[in-house]
Amino acid sequence: MEPHVCAWKLGSGDITWHENIERLAISGKPLLIATGAANIEEVRLAVQVAKKHTDDIILMQCNTNYTASLENFHHIALNVLKTYYQEFPDLVLGISDHTPGHSTVLGAVTLGARAVEKHFVLQRRAIRTTRTIQKGAEITETDLIMLRPCPVDAIPPYRKSEIVGKIASKDIAEGDCVRMSDIE
Repeated sequence: MEPHVCAWKLGSGDITWHENIERLAISGKPLLIATGAANIEEVRLAVQVAKKHTDDIILMQCNTNYTASLENFHHIALNVLKTYYQEFPDLVLGISDHTPGHSTVLGAVTLGARAVEKHFVLQRRAIRTTRTIQKGAEITETDLIMLRPCPVDAIPPYRKSEIVGKIASKDIAEGDCVRMSDIE
């Protein structure tokens, strides 16, 4: 991956994998360290390992729930940034945010975060076309692919059998969602 990325992101679940942290830190690329699944001692040790090889570290507070639900507001723990600022004054701080809206990011910036990773949730996958299907053509399994997002009127993957073998009632552009109104 090294030739294809400009920075490394260490997920908080890997914060105790010091060999990996060392490998990433040696690369000379910035290293973003997420800390949501770690306690303060694990964070200290991870930073210590990384700092042997680089000063280009961004320490990120996060919660580990990727649902983007309102419940995540109960678990953002922004005051951890104050602790990080005191313990690691030479590091850039950041937030890895999984909450809807901008409140968490604004609060984190107020507390010193300078890097923001904002997660968002796309809708589910939809049945889409791999090529342009002309009106009157039979739709085959190779014409279909399951990709995100899934607009409200699109067909979800579990209904593929309802599409294969049907005739297109109009032209369906390559990559477009298939809708029931597109088939006869």
